[in-house]
Amino acid sequence: MAQSIGVVGCGSIGQALLRAADSGQLNVPVAGVTSRDEHRAHEFLGTLDAPPPQRGRQLAPSPRRGIASKLSF
Repeated sequence: MAQSIGVVGCGSIGQALLRAADSGQLNVPVAGVTSRDEHRAHEFLGTLDAPPPQRGRQLAPSPRRGIASKLSF
């Protein structure tokens, strides 16, 4: 069975993982990326040779205090 990963967030850790995957150092494909700052993520993904798909966001109720949280499907 083929395995892949998804990256949540395009901060320093997410960017390091995505660069490693793009350069072949990470031996697993990236199925998708999501980030709360879609513009920043889109700009970063544009620097990669083979960027993974960027997933959109949907708001869903949080189980804590009725606060909306961001989810990607």
